[in-house]
Amino acid sequence: MDKIKHIWYYYKLPICGGIILISILFSIISDFLGIGKIYPDYQIAYVGKNVLPEDTINSLCEALENLGEDLNDDGKVIVQINQYTSSTAEIKYSSNIKLLADITECESYFFLLENPDKFQQEYEILDYNTGLYAWKSCPVLTGLELGEYSTQLLNETITGDNQNILNNLYFARRCFSPDNLNTVDNIDGCEKLWELLTKDASK
Repeated sequence: MDKIKHIWYYYKLPICGGIILISILFSIISDFLGIGKIYPDYQIAYVGKNVLPEDTINSLCEALENLGEDLNDDGKVIVQINQYTSSTAEIKYSSNIKLLADITECESYFFLLENPDKFQQEYEILDYNTGLYAWKSCPVLTGLELGEYSTQLLNETITGDNQNILNNLYFARRCFSPDNLNTVDNIDGCEKLWELLTKDASK
């Protein structure tokens, strides 16, 4: 015990420095190898003016996870919703950069859109003929039990029905050209979920 105290007294700074260095190296290696990283089976890009309430996001993800499949064989079904909003000029600028990265990397197969016409004019990536429906025209989507949300706005608690928020949006999927088809993860599984969610939908 005395020897340990002696070592700690004289070498505590190098020891602490070594521990910090090892921690940093482990973090870098883990990020590089993807250790501990969550890989979603499905990704949805929401593009609108205001951020969707956290309760709405969580409820929708949970409902879709119950309908989806474990596409990457990690033992769980994960749906991730990426929000790209434009409530202020600064947020819009940041969101546009992230959205372009999403589109370039073919991350999101599904889209929730406030203005699909404007989105298509800017990015031209939607399957506009067979891959765009109003949320309210999809019986499977409107039939999801999503409950209510509660959020804070200007120190006031706002509550409401999650379906009412989503009812004004459009559900879409992107189209893929032959040259980038193979870069999309789990495209067959995403297509299967799309067919399920848009079953009996009307234009």
